[in-house]
Amino acid sequence: MRNIGDQVAYIKEISFDILDYYNMINPQMTHYQLVESSHTYDVVLGKEKQQVFNDSQSIGANEVDRFQVKLASSIAETRMVTIYYLTLSIIYDEDNKVVKSEKYLWAVPSISEYAACYISHTSMEIAKKNYFELKKMNNYDAIKSNHFISILKSYEENKSDFLIKH
Repeated sequence: MRNIGDQVAYIKEISFDILDYYNMINPQMTHYQLVESSHTYDVVLGKEKQQVFNDSQSIGANEVDRFQVKLASSIAETRMVTIYYLTLSIIYDEDNKVVKSEKYLWAVPSISEYAACYISHTSMEIAKKNYFELKKMNNYDAIKSNHFISILKSYEENKSDFLIKH
C-alpha cells in the first residue's frame, strides 16, 4: 500500500469480498471430539542443543486441555527455514515428571519480516548444498512435517536446475 497524497492516510478497515468458496468435506466419516485451544505459546528456536521455554498450563482432574506452540527460528535466513531434528518433552507437576515425544523433523520459518525483495541471482552451489542436507536429514528416523516434505519434494522436482552433470 502506498499513500501518494500529501496528508496522512488513516486505514480504518480491511474488507474481504468473498466471491465463492468451497468447504472441503472429509469423505471418511470421521467423528471428532474436538477440544478448542486454550492458549498459544510463541517459541523462537535458536542453535542451542537444549532450549527450555516456560509455560503455565493446568489441566483439571479428568479434563482435557489443548494448547498450541507457534514456532519460529532466530537463525533462519529471511524467506528460508531451519530444519530441526528434535524431540519435545513436557515437564509437569512439582516433582518434574517428563513425557517425551518421538523424534521429529520440522521446517521452522524465520522470525525476519520484510517489506519487499528482489532476486539478483541464484547460487547453484548453495541450492546443491541445501539439497544434499535435506536428503541427509530425510534419512533420519523421524516423523517428518508436511512442510519439510514439501520443501524436499520441491528440491527433488527442480534438481536438474542445480545439479550440473559434467
